[in-house]
Amino acid sequence: MKKSVSFVSILFINFLIYGFNTLFGSLLPPYFNARFSPTVAGVLLSLGPIVAIFSPLLWGGISDRAKNKNRVLMLLVAGAPLFFLLISTTLNLPLLALYLIATMFFMAPFGGLVDLLTLNACEQIQKPYGPCRVLGTLGFGVVALLGDLLMAGNDRRLFPLALAVGVLSLISLQLMPQHTAPTLSRRKVEGGVGYFKNKALVVLTVIIALAQFTWAYYSNFCGKYLTETLGAPDGIWGTVVLVTVLSEIPFFLFFKQIFKRFSISALTWFSCFVLILRWLALGLVKDLTVILIVSGITGTFVTILTYCITVYIKEKIAPELQATTLNLLYAMGMGVSKMLAGVAGGLLTEYFGFSNSILLCSGLMVVALLLALKNKKTLG
Repeated sequence: MKKSVSFVSILFINFLIYGFNTLFGSLLPPYFNARFSPTVAGVLLSLGPIVAIFSPLLWGGISDRAKNKNRVLMLLVAGAPLFFLLISTTLNLPLLALYLIATMFFMAPFGGLVDLLTLNACEQIQKPYGPCRVLGTLGFGVVALLGDLLMAGNDRRLFPLALAVGVLSLISLQLMPQHTAPTLSRRKVEGGVGYFKNKALVVLTVIIALAQFTWAYYSNFCGKYLTETLGAPDGIWGTVVLVTVLSEIPFFLFFKQIFKRFSISALTWFSCFVLILRWLALGLVKDLTVILIVSGITGTFVTILTYCITVYIKEKIAPELQATTLNLLYAMGMGVSKMLAGVAGGLLTEYFGFSNSILLCSGLMVVALLLALKNKKTLG
């Protein structure tokens, strides 16, 4: 296969996979918030992250043992949009719970596997990683804006859009270079146990869990706050998401230079500090222009935190254990925190309001900052 075709397919799969993620993470919450109370919506939104605690571990193990990693991701990409589409067919809570759990069962490993496949494919065809991940960022923002605009007239349009993204993802995966890394032998199954013996991995996971709780709470409830409390027009949430993710582009364009110039420790504590300021500003400022500016300036720092541990795993963990280790991160650092953000976030919003709750998120990032500073030598 020509390198140009392979590279284009890598670009497209990143655009589409991260685009699908924003449909679930950014646009499904407004759909539920329009139909249920904040508490019920929060409980529904927590069901997916509950599955995300164990699903990445299962699929990470399958991927480590698979001769062809691409086929594993193809199976996931085929399943998630089908169950996502079924969410539109009912308001029955038990059925919604079933469809949400099934969607996240297939969707939860997307991030870790697509990053791993992209890094491997770029090495195979000798192309830079940064532009590929930039397309992922653009996909997240562009699909969020497109979906939000479509939903302004009829929010059920979200679901056929998700199906279309899934079909295009399957086509792109078929054209992508195949990942055939060494498979995991039975005597190396101790990778999961080793995760907990590695202090740097544990510290980074706790920090990312705190950051992901704040980000999940923001994603679940900020859209409704902007339109109902601040009186923003329809489409503003999609614009905020787009502005936020566009700020990631410089980070991915200069990905190698940034990690060569700055240590993981420095990037971790500085990202925590910026997120403290982000949530403080969002809780105290009511001007939409200022909110957009703050979103643009600070939007990349949760992503930087996540890639600190991704780079650490890529550099320090054996290749045959990388998928399992990455998916342990997604399970513990993201699944648990997003589940708590759904349940606790709904209660916090209902009883204290969004502004006060997002200030609490700022306090959580203070804890993360102190943890990062205390373990500077460990993180390296």
